[in-house]
Amino acid sequence: MGEIDHEKLVTAAMAMKSTALLQRLGFLTDLVGRKLPEKLRLEVRNAIPKSTRSVFGRRDRREDDIGYVADWGLFVYARRNDLLAEVPRIKGRGRRLTSFVRSRAARAPETLAMSKSM
Repeated sequence: MGEIDHEKLVTAAMAMKSTALLQRLGFLTDLVGRKLPEKLRLEVRNAIPKSTRSVFGRRDRREDDIGYVADWGLFVYARRNDLLAEVPRIKGRGRRLTSFVRSRAARAPETLAMSKSM
């Protein structure tokens, strides 16, 4: 997983002129632990009208869903574990893909063998 150019990411998101996209971008960067730098975070947050609310996830809320995320004006109708299921874990400076590789290996053992040989 390469480094993210936050400046390019925010520029592209702003060009889309979609409030829901900006809300989801902010929420997801927070969720995966790759928060936007404060200046860009404020820029994104200020582009979202304070009264705007969006829904991310399934149609109806379930008891174990994340719920309302005030920072982004977003109702998240999904569980944290479900959203992070395919996100590789990162520890310190070294990148650890252990859980990601394990989950892929359970589905397709030949994929794991192929990735080890690369």
